[in-house]
Amino acid sequence: MRQKVLAWLTENVPSSRINHILRVEQMAVELAQHYQLDREKAATAGLMHDLAKYFPSKKLLQMAELAGLEID
Repeated sequence: MRQKVLAWLTENVPSSRINHILRVEQMAVELAQHYQLDREKAATAGLMHDLAKYFPSKKLLQMAELAGLEID
């Protein structure tokens, strides 16, 4: 999955933001290791933490509707 996310990021996100995301991913892994938590889950969360910023508004609204969230 990491490779798919990285491919999507490469196509949709500025390189400066990708560098930030990769640093967040690394920090998440370090924190997980320190607190003896699942490093893979932490890495995934760090890698994906900014994805929604780059989704078009229409896509975000569709996702909210599918999740049953109230849209006002």
